[in-house]
Amino acid sequence: MNILALDLATQLGWAHSSGRSGSLKLKKDKDPAMVRIKTLSAFLDTFDFLCPFDVIIVESAYIRFSGAACPLLEMRGAVMAWCCSKMIPFYGNFAATTIKKHATGKGNADKIDMVAAAQLRFPNQRVLDDNQADALLLLDLASQLYAASGLDGLNDGGAKKALPNDKPRTKRNSATPGSQRRSSAKPPRLVEAPEAAA
Repeated sequence: MNILALDLATQLGWAHSSGRSGSLKLKKDKDPAMVRIKTLSAFLDTFDFLCPFDVIIVESAYIRFSGAACPLLEMRGAVMAWCCSKMIPFYGNFAATTIKKHATGKGNADKIDMVAAAQLRFPNQRVLDDNQADALLLLDLASQLYAASGLDGLNDGGAKKALPNDKPRTKRNSATPGSQRRSSAKPPRLVEAPEAAA
């Protein structure tokens, strides 16, 4: 099964089961807020055309209400609406502390620790920033949960099951939910992070 992991922020981090990942700025400082949602939706359309996925996973949104919380909730709602329109499962129950503990062994790891952990686990990736790192590590956690427990593992976001960090991944099955729906529209060019030099 192909998973797309998203770290929702104005600087969007993303990672796909195929090994592709990157970081995308959704809007410039002076752009209207709706530009962020339009860019996010266009990104999902483009990526689904070029590199199909069967589920989307994001970090849970247990946050205090603030000015910074509004864009995050807007983006989360936009991704959920997009998933509904495409009939793609959405899983958003991955707590930040669970992801950090999976990646570093401690639930209060900082951004530097997370970037270092992502680079260690994905040596062929050039990790550009903490957003891409978070998406890669979320994908790593979700892949292990799916290998161990299927969709039930994704549903609880790893809260009920501790996994060893080096658990091998199972071979993905092409007959997965969402594999029948595809867009025929020609997409814009997708930019991703280059691979690290060997």
